[in-house]
Amino acid sequence: MRAAALYSVAGALLLTTLSAAPAGSAGAAPGTAEQHGTTVAAARAEAAGITFGKCAKEQDLPGKMQCGTVSVPLDYARPEGKQIKLAVSRVRATHKDPHNSKRRVPGQGALVYNPGGPGASGLHFPLIGLLPAWKRLAAAYDLVGYAPRGVSPSAPLSCQDPEQAVEGQAQAPTHPSEAYEKERIARAKAYARGCAQRTGSALQHYNSLNNARDLDVLRAALGESKLTFMGASYGTYFGAVYATLFPSHVRRMVFDSAVNPDPRRSGTAATSPSRPRSRSGGRTSGSGSPSTTTCTASVPRPTRCCAATRRYGRGWPRSRRAGRSGPGSCRRRSCRPGTTTTTGRRARRRCRRM
Repeated sequence: MRAAALYSVAGALLLTTLSAAPAGSAGAAPGTAEQHGTTVAAARAEAAGITFGKCAKEQDLPGKMQCGTVSVPLDYARPEGKQIKLAVSRVRATHKDPHNSKRRVPGQGALVYNPGGPGASGLHFPLIGLLPAWKRLAAAYDLVGYAPRGVSPSAPLSCQDPEQAVEGQAQAPTHPSEAYEKERIARAKAYARGCAQRTGSALQHYNSLNNARDLDVLRAALGESKLTFMGASYGTYFGAVYATLFPSHVRRMVFDSAVNPDPRRSGTAATSPSRPRSRSGGRTSGSGSPSTTTCTASVPRPTRCCAATRRYGRGWPRSRRAGRSGPGSCRRRSCRPGTTTTTGRRARRRCRRM
């Protein structure tokens, strides 16, 4: 799992490096050309909206999903220049309470989802509202998915020979060797070089900053003054980038399987998948061994870290077994950005540098 994350994130970081984004775009501070371009593109998208209609045949699945497109600049420093179209899908909120047919659920606007990857499409996401566990959310929110730039059918990139693309990735070992990690890094570099060779100068505009800017244009096109967003894997990374670039445009955000935004630690996630979680929200670590939750400064407000209390038996917190603090409770404390909270056999708690 960790090696798979390394391969995916390393490829994304290498793509960003090879794209050589223009100087001045990194911070997107107010007054830069890219910031101005985003404002222009968002205003244009808000005025135009999205015309939703029947989806293409390959996307015509059960439910009431509709599809449309939104235009975004290839280069946000030149908003009047070349435009690319992002494919968008939507299922309207049902407003039906799954537990009370007589109650009408008030609408909460659009919930936009990105599954990460990088390179994954979220076009089929709105159909998740058909599942029983999602009916409450589907009652209140318009479920919206989209394919980010570079992902078919949104101005797709081609990074390798299609004949080689049919070879699927082998399952990563639980404890990858150094040789295995080196081989994966070499493959990621070769893949990134292929993107540069096949895409040319346009590749510099396919990066995380522009993914975040596209998200703001999509927000405006949907008629939302603030964004409600759920991202997984790499989607958590540029979701955090979005929150940093456009903090006043954030309403609600959910990050699932958060990626560590520090390039020096690109082989790890903010919460490593290699160890299971307990119901308390902390990470189980076995008998007596410390459990660690990483705090990062990827979003404007400091992250709240939850480290589990002392564990017994199958990893349940003592408070759960004794009924002291209610079901699934776990003590919390704030960590400063760049530190981790650890707990050990005697529930000692401390913050240490990463």
